[in-house]
Amino acid sequence: MSIEFTVFEVDDTHQEKPAGLDYIGHIRLVNEQTLNESLVLDEVEIASMRRILVHVQTHDGPVMKLYIWDKAATDFYEKF
Repeated sequence: MSIEFTVFEVDDTHQEKPAGLDYIGHIRLVNEQTLNESLVLDEVEIASMRRILVHVQTHDGPVMKLYIWDKAATDFYEKF
């Protein structure tokens, strides 16, 4: 399984979902922290827990908890 996060701006007009994306939404929290410039992920905690918890909200939908495990968690950490 592979997860890729692509960031793009969505305005208020009707837009088609860009090709290759499985959903359009927002990342709300990462390991219970708000996603902003001061987000600090603890590499030791991620290594010991082997997971990252991401709260995502699909466009106009509910907020969901997404656990990212093992290598995918490490890859996510390295991107942020």
